[in-house]
Amino acid sequence: MSCSAVIPVRNRSTLIVAAIASVQQQTVPLDDIVVVDDGSTDATREAVTALAQQDRRIRLVALSTRSGASAARNAGIAASRSEWVAFLDSDDQWLPRKHELQLRALAQAPGAVASFTGIRHLGADRVQDRYAPPQVTLQELRRLNYLGSTSTALVRRSALRAIDGFDATLPSCQDWDLWIKLRRLGDFAIVCEPLVVFNHTAQARISNNKAGVLAGHAQLLARTLAEIGDPRERRVIAAYHQLRLSEIYHWDFDAPRAAVLAAMKSLALHPTRHGARLLIKTLKAGSRALAGRLRGIERRRQTA
Repeated sequence: MSCSAVIPVRNRSTLIVAAIASVQQQTVPLDDIVVVDDGSTDATREAVTALAQQDRRIRLVALSTRSGASAARNAGIAASRSEWVAFLDSDDQWLPRKHELQLRALAQAPGAVASFTGIRHLGADRVQDRYAPPQVTLQELRRLNYLGSTSTALVRRSALRAIDGFDATLPSCQDWDLWIKLRRLGDFAIVCEPLVVFNHTAQARISNNKAGVLAGHAQLLARTLAEIGDPRERRVIAAYHQLRLSEIYHWDFDAPRAAVLAAMKSLALHPTRHGARLLIKTLKAGSRALAGRLRGIERRRQTA
């Protein structure tokens, strides 16, 4: 089973070396390593070129203008030579047995169109393992992205071509959109174990772009609801999307008031235990934030 790794990159001359090394260190080698440079202005291309001189599997595809990660991935898919395509973001890394265990899972599910793994989240002060669910239905994927990062995905190339790859017009949620399209085509072979290191400390992720994140979620929700006729399921899908927005506001944007409002909207549409717990958590965070602001106002008043 031949496999190409596709790595989009922009201005990460140091991180790209570690990403490529994690592919080279797989216990079962990949056939091809396609690095797509999305208009870097630093030494990224030189770093990849130097590595390519040592490993013939590495090929650099240089885009003339900045096009975005999804367009870069699509360019990598077009340049790949293998039956399967594995994706890796340039600031993430694979653990050594990722490819081996995904091939084993696919061998047991010959009709699968893709394979995914769990994720190890690496933050500035903590490491958290998130195990992937053993199965994910199309209905579940329409509600939440249970599969997470693009870096876990190993996808049949013919399936990617059938759905025209990633939708580069979406400002975010391109991976979630792709998983939904792939799930319509066939089953997934999932390795629950965390086998990808997702680097939360890296800069310039799309998740750091608030406007892009919110716009992408709104577009994906509208696209998903357009396919659903059942009013109850439409409410459930909208509720789960609000739940995800509440998490984003809480964890990524440090916006407790917006997190509380999104959690309340989710509960109003479709009450869940997760939603209730999240509302309590965001209310506490909002109270702490408000108390901090009040203390700051009082200190300024006393020193005025």
